[in-house]
Amino acid sequence: MTKKSYVLNSGGVQYALHLSSDYDGIKDACGITDMPAVVPDNVVDESETSICRKGKAIKVSVGLENGKRRKVIVSTSKSIKGLIGKSFGGSNIKSSSVVQHIRLG
Repeated sequence: MTKKSYVLNSGGVQYALHLSSDYDGIKDACGITDMPAVVPDNVVDESETSICRKGKAIKVSVGLENGKRRKVIVSTSKSIKGLIGKSFGGSNIKSSSVVQHIRLG
């Protein structure tokens, strides 16, 4: 599994993401694009966790046909249904659900 750089456009801000190359099959459904050869000045380099905490992206847990579960980052909740049937990590996605953490107290 090799790492690759992608750009997530959310709320007029471009975020740099460094993800595995498995995302090539689902990048359209996730709302990410390949990082251009010349990186624009306005690209913000932040971690996936901080982008999700700001509400700019959500994490979705997907079930694969080979029985494994994986977490994927997506930019909008509307794109969750677009993930089903796509190839991710050598296996097709058969289910998806939003990962939510509720902080108590």
